[in-house]
Amino acid sequence: MKKILVPCDFSATAVEAFKFAQTLAVKSGGEIHVLHMIDTAVLTGSSSLAYSYSFSAKTVKDLENKADSHFNAMKEAYGRAGILIKLIKKMGALVSGVKHYAAEQQMDLIVMGTQGHGQFGVGSNTGKVVRHVSIPVLTIRKEPARAVRKIVVPVSGQPDKDFFYELFKLQQFFGASLRLLSVNTPRTFRKDIDIKADLDKFARDGNLQDYSINIRSDFSAEHGIYAFAKEIDADLIAMGTHAWKGFVYLLAGSVAEDLVNHVDFPIWTFGLENVGQSVT
Repeated sequence: MKKILVPCDFSATAVEAFKFAQTLAVKSGGEIHVLHMIDTAVLTGSSSLAYSYSFSAKTVKDLENKADSHFNAMKEAYGRAGILIKLIKKMGALVSGVKHYAAEQQMDLIVMGTQGHGQFGVGSNTGKVVRHVSIPVLTIRKEPARAVRKIVVPVSGQPDKDFFYELFKLQQFFGASLRLLSVNTPRTFRKDIDIKADLDKFARDGNLQDYSINIRSDFSAEHGIYAFAKEIDADLIAMGTHAWKGFVYLLAGSVAEDLVNHVDFPIWTFGLENVGQSVT
């Protein structure tokens, strides 16, 4: 976690993400890139700046100056000494901008605030970032008040070695224990003995240490994960995404996105880049 990217619109949850990114940077000795995207499509009503004659360069300059002002105020209020923090301002759509900057700069982690929508199934830009980037994303609604010690790992299927590697790094970084979880739902109901066998295999294949196996029943995976995290007073939920890319990941991306959008636990996600898919 040496290079941490914080997409920032200077909203309350973006500030919380900035504060938590600093906690991580202090621990890792890393640096923080605060990325502010100016969406030209919103300004001009067109996705193409070149064909928008109504576009105003002065408007963009004013927005850049406003971002500088917000950034300086945020740093003055919450910045910590000894951390390299820089503001990057780019024009374009948020999701594609985050994806491309993370790849170009070889970022290690994205820390992003999420507003939430109150009901499962409603999307957000944060959910889209989770779906489309190929590096770990840590989403939060509020900076955690304590150190991460208990990590819930929802399991459904068997991930590839890249996920295990990233999960190992995450566990080692925080010095936390893993709580492997399988949620039995009416749609995917199975015998507990079969589920336990899969969880045991998951732990063996990943050579996991300091973990426990847990099985719960609920009417949906999302609600089951959330209920279990509340039950054990978890500090973080860690899960894989992008099952549709040919690798059998922990859970379908829609479950990860729903949790990112609607629960108040910090959530760490990892998946593969959606090669060939458009990002807006």
